[in-house]
Amino acid sequence: MAFAPSSYIPTGAAVDTRARDQLSFPFLARPQAMTVYMRFVEMGSVLVSSVARVFDISNGTAARFLVQSTGSVYALFHITAAGQVTVSLGAGPTYGQLVELRAVLNANGSILLGQSINGAAETVTATSAALTLAQTWSAQNIFFNASSGGTFTGFIALRNVEIKAGVFTMQQMRQIAGTDS
Repeated sequence: MAFAPSSYIPTGAAVDTRARDQLSFPFLARPQAMTVYMRFVEMGSVLVSSVARVFDISNGTAARFLVQSTGSVYALFHITAAGQVTVSLGAGPTYGQLVELRAVLNANGSILLGQSINGAAETVTATSAALTLAQTWSAQNIFFNASSGGTFTGFIALRNVEIKAGVFTMQQMRQIAGTDS
């Protein structure tokens, strides 16, 4: 596996390492039809871990929406107290490739996941079965490259994120994010 330099760590003359970049912040929107668009460089999530998180809305047990690695591809999950629906992509990126993911939560609770690798045409999963939306998320947080407590850390170099209420195509999300050039 190749390694990439981290962000700057001022250490003087000593050599040091640090934890991977992770981002989390309050996410106050209620469960609803939404599209999450992420653009990142694959740094090993699909290669080394079957639980590496790309993003995780809530991180609770009763209502959540997340993308994680299955060990070779990315999968999207929608979980409520009533059950769970999951979709998985047919192929995964390799180390160093530019990945765009489009995770869709429909108003009826069904989900679909789209992926473009290095600007190629988007491949899309089938839409899952419906699953009634919860009234609220289990916890009102969103995590990127991790989940609560720093467990299930992903290996991505995040470039862009857009989260919009409603269902949007990959091209529409690229325009919103300003990555369509």
